Formats: sequence, C-alpha cells, structure tokens
Amino acid sequence: MLTLRAVSKTFATPTGDVAPLRSISLEIAAGARLAVVGAPASGKTTLGLLAAGLLVPDAGPVLVDGCDLSALDTDERARVRRRNIGVVTDAPLLCPTLTVLDNVCLPLSGPVPDLEARDQGRALLAALSLDHVQDARPSQLALLDQRLVALARAAVRLPRLIVADTALRGLAPDEQRSWTDVLLRLQHRSGAALLMLCDTPAEGAACDAVLALRDGELTEWVR
Repeated sequence: MLTLRAVSKTFATPTGDVAPLRSISLEIAAGARLAVVGAPASGKTTLGLLAAGLLVPDAGPVLVDGCDLSALDTDERARVRRRNIGVVTDAPLLCPTLTVLDNVCLPLSGPVPDLEARDQGRALLAALSLDHVQDARPSQLALLDQRLVALARAAVRLPRLIVADTALRGLAPDEQRSWTDVLLRLQHRSGAALLMLCDTPAEGAACDAVLALRDGELTEWVR
C-alpha cells in the first residue's frame, strides 16, 4: 500500500544542507501497522509529509496504492491525498468557525451529497461516542476530544493509508490510551495501512513492526 524506495530529502539552510532522510526504504501492506520512532528533529515529520504527498523527495519514489506521488504535480497529489490518504498531525488543526460535525464532513464535500455526508459524519461521531459534541465549536472541547475529532475527520472517507503523528503531548496517560485505541479502531474500520510517527516505542507498541529513525536512516528498533 505504501512503499518508499531509497527515498532522500535534503533542505538548504543558512548554515548548510540538512538531510533528515537518506536513502530510506519501507513498505506497509494494506491493513498493516508500522511505527517509526525518533527524537524531535529526527526527520519523522519529513517522512510523514512525503508519505502524504505534501512534500516531494529529492530521490526515490513514494508509492501509495501503486501511484508514484513523486511523479505528480501539486494538484494531482492533492487529489490522491483527498481520495486515499488520511493525515493526522500533532495538533488537531480543526477549523475554529465550523462545528465538530462540519469539521468531520469537510473531506466529504464535493464527491458526496451534503445530506449523505452529514449522515456519515454523524454515524462516525456516534460510533466514537462524540455525537453529543457534534454541534459544538472546537474551542469548546477538551484537548482529547479535539484530537479525537481530528482522527474522525482523517478517517471519514475510509482512506487506504493513514499517516498519523501520535499527537500525545499534553494528554494524560489514560487519554493517550484512548486516543491510540480510537486510531486503531478507525484503521481497522477502513483496512488502511497505518504509518505511526512516534516519540517513544511505547506509543507504537500495537504496531506490527517498529523502526527507529536516526541520522536520516531507518533501522529495526531493538526492544
């Protein structure tokens, strides 16, 4: 489902080039879960942006369901992302002027009639026990609920791939477990491949494999 083959990315800075990813390769099949663990500034965010088609690599293909994102222009990548990829960032990034329901339904706008989209959004919020906040604005929600709504928005279109920053900073341990449980439920619901970007290996404990990102290279995590 997601395949990277010898992918590299370098950024120019005033103090010289920085290469967060150096010829990395990985593969995640549909329904499989892979965690990538790294310290801050290790390149996890760059990896997630490449997998989601929000960045283009300097070398190597990024394949999502057989489609090479690196060969597409910006608009074509956006269409693939909208259709096949759910992206969860480390901040909820909800639209503050929209209700919870409207935020969840945003990815459905256009291809799905409005009434049907709202029915799908309500059903998903109810499945996550969030239907009681569907008419609230994001600012009225606790941090955990904001992040759960962001998960619902990423998964409402049943994506083929979910790219998720673990987004656990600021949450209590029981809230962290709740967030992870919902992520895994939504991934199972869609049968998507899951790429989790984690600060610690414990955050990716439910994944099929855990890799470490250090000095721009991926290695097997030694538990």
